[in-house]
Amino acid sequence: MASVLLIHPYCETKDGYYYTIMPMGLISIGDMLQKDGHEVRILNVGLEKKHNRKFSIEEYIKKFSPHFVGIDMHWYPYMYNSIKLAKIAKENGCITILGGITASIFAKEILELFDFIDGVIIGEGEIPFSIAVNKWNNRKKSQTLLTEITEQ
Repeated sequence: MASVLLIHPYCETKDGYYYTIMPMGLISIGDMLQKDGHEVRILNVGLEKKHNRKFSIEEYIKKFSPHFVGIDMHWYPYMYNSIKLAKIAKENGCITILGGITASIFAKEILELFDFIDGVIIGEGEIPFSIAVNKWNNRKKSQTLLTEITEQ
């Protein structure tokens, strides 16, 4: 069983933290992964920061210690913080995957510029994210996630 943290990023403004309704894709991905038997948490970072100014994503990741962190980069204004969150997740040993409309459009550039991002899902994410996590969960110790996915 893998542990997965799905994150909706935030925008910081003069008035505080701005958050919008999370894309339904995060909820659908989480639902599919739970049905596959994985431990899943979904986190709206802007909402957490709005309710608790001292909220630390670093501490949350360290405490939960997920194998995978999926971050939505659905809307353009969230790009900066999506990348920032991916870097934090990678620094804590997580496999980092981005997805959403903006991530899909800029997938090539994201992967070329940011070596701490392990993958970008283009288009709908439920099935590819599930395949990646399940393959990782069933891997042989000598194989890597990337090798397993590209062999398919």
